[in-house]
Amino acid sequence: GNDSVLEIFTVLSEEEVQKKMTKKTKKAKKKAAKAQGEAAAAEEEEAAVPLVERTLTDEILRLTKIKASAKIRWVDCLSCVGGELKVALLLQNNTVETYSLKTSDKTPTANKTSRLTLGGHRTDVRTLAFSSDNLAVLSASGDTVKVWNR
Repeated sequence: GNDSVLEIFTVLSEEEVQKKMTKKTKKAKKKAAKAQGEAAAAEEEEAAVPLVERTLTDEILRLTKIKASAKIRWVDCLSCVGGELKVALLLQNNTVETYSLKTSDKTPTANKTSRLTLGGHRTDVRTLAFSSDNLAVLSASGDTVKVWNR
């Protein structure tokens, strides 16, 4: 990418979406009742249920932004127990920054946990990935692949 800001989103569960839609419907009904009350205060006509459509913004929620120290080249995420999300950013200057955030928090904030310069590569690093057991990070350039242990 050409940016140094990473936005992190989450997809809401069906239960959370239904709660959101219920609130949205109640708000639409209230607004319709108020509009109808102003238009015909004397008439006692049964109000039609307003149509509330489900949109993408009802299903996806923006959690936070992460501002890196340089342009971001690659991102890898690891979801851990307890709602923790670990994010590794490979930057344009061959630096890796790792961040941690609690996705279960009301307003999650990303905390930088480490910064590592990948000195073992002779050319620009192109990709980065966590191991599935969260004990190592793999980085690869045009000519080498390196596994970085803790």
